[in-house]
Amino acid sequence: MAPSQPQGTAWGTVATLANICIGVGSLSFPYLYSECGVLGAILLTGFVAMIMSFASNTIASTSHSYKAESYQKLIERAMGPRVGPIVSNSISLAIMFYSFGCCTSFLILLGDALPPIFGPIIGTDSFWCQRWVVITLPAVFVTLPIASVRRLSSLAGISSFSFFALGYTAIAVLRSSLLRLDEHPELLEKVNWGIRPDFFALVSCIPILVYSLQCQVIIVDTYRDLEPHPSLCKKRQNPTEAEEAEEEAEAADCEAGEDSLEQPLIPKGDDDGLPPPPDDERLNGMTAIIVTANILCCIGYTIIGLLGYTAYGNEVEADILNNLPTDWLIQSARVVMALSCACCGFPVNFFPIRSAGLILLRKVAPEWDKKHELFDHYFATLIFWATALTLALNVTDLGKVFSVVGGTAGAFVVFILPMVVWICHWRRERRICAADLPPLLHPSAEPLLADAPAAPAPARPLAALKWGAGALIAMLTLVTGVVLLFNTINKEIFPIWGDPAANISGEPDDPTNVLIGFSCSIKWGC
Repeated sequence: MAPSQPQGTAWGTVATLANICIGVGSLSFPYLYSECGVLGAILLTGFVAMIMSFASNTIASTSHSYKAESYQKLIERAMGPRVGPIVSNSISLAIMFYSFGCCTSFLILLGDALPPIFGPIIGTDSFWCQRWVVITLPAVFVTLPIASVRRLSSLAGISSFSFFALGYTAIAVLRSSLLRLDEHPELLEKVNWGIRPDFFALVSCIPILVYSLQCQVIIVDTYRDLEPHPSLCKKRQNPTEAEEAEEEAEAADCEAGEDSLEQPLIPKGDDDGLPPPPDDERLNGMTAIIVTANILCCIGYTIIGLLGYTAYGNEVEADILNNLPTDWLIQSARVVMALSCACCGFPVNFFPIRSAGLILLRKVAPEWDKKHELFDHYFATLIFWATALTLALNVTDLGKVFSVVGGTAGAFVVFILPMVVWICHWRRERRICAADLPPLLHPSAEPLLADAPAAPAPARPLAALKWGAGALIAMLTLVTGVVLLFNTINKEIFPIWGDPAANISGEPDDPTNVLIGFSCSIKWGC
């Protein structure tokens, strides 16, 4: 088991979730605005943020209900003993491919972005400007130690640097864009403030939002490490203060007559097959954390996207920094974003890789893992880190490979499977309510309860409305995942009715059209 560590705070968890979301995909938001129009981009961002938040909240709530300590275990228990283990193993591989692409691309960014910046200062032929040196030194002395932590909550402090990187980049884009608009006010007349009626353009821009808002692969881990009473507004109590407050509350209840007479005579066991009692405070806190992280990210993305597009219009590139002048503010923003991805984004995205690998190891050799758990953790860390570093040193363009892996595995992990879990959980709740009710609550006993006080009238309609809204969002999330998967297959594997990229600019091989997967990250800084 992982070592005992302080439980994650609410704001620390917000920083961790935002860290895995924030990346160089944020620099592609001006291009997203140019393809969708201002209103279309804002609506598309809000829609994707809503369904991504719903999917993340579904994973958190169902992991509590199924007592799952990992995403894979959640899938296994939700889908049953026959299908669950097979899908769980497949998801472990999908998560490894999906997150591995992110980690490798983050290291590639160092080799692409840093030499052009430091070359004019220390010389392009300098030993310290060689690509393998620029990638290896930060990977060895910064990335590897940070990625070796055993609890995700331990990365909360370093994750706050991602907020600084996003804010600094937004300020750099804001300053440069306002200066350009001040010199050329006529550019505002060329801005498309509405919605671009191009379905393929909208669908092809969804991956930018997915990779800028995805955090599903670490939701179970962050929820497991979250403190019992998370709050974004209240000051966190230390354990002694919390225990004293709980004891005082119990004493007050006893004095008021609310004692053990109201407690159940026969407590339920842990293995009775029923879900644990709902932890509303913790689940509501997790929901607020997920929404807050997405809102903070979307604010920074909107500033970069809107101002970058209004200043450069349809001439904007997939990386807005390539449009901006190469002054000290823009160059430093490039360095800050690259270091944020390599030093903050890599460790958080690395955590699901190691976790999935160790889960597969436990299934293959359970006895070995029990005896050598600590060794397995650090050995897996070293192996996966070395593999990512080797790929980053020898490959300069992973766009084609990772576009297929990201568009397919990502669609399943981020959209489709969370909704499958939601459906399985809903069916399970219906079975429990229909078959496992005590005899006195059976419909045939309704005459005996005629004199009992009725439940509040709004309770049932409110529950039905809540379920209906959840079902609608779940259906939209599932459809989005299927459309993203189909678009990736149509574009990257084999065309079904032609290349949708041709509908964007007419040049399917144009690098700015390669939006699916990690190509936005790979081509950044080239």
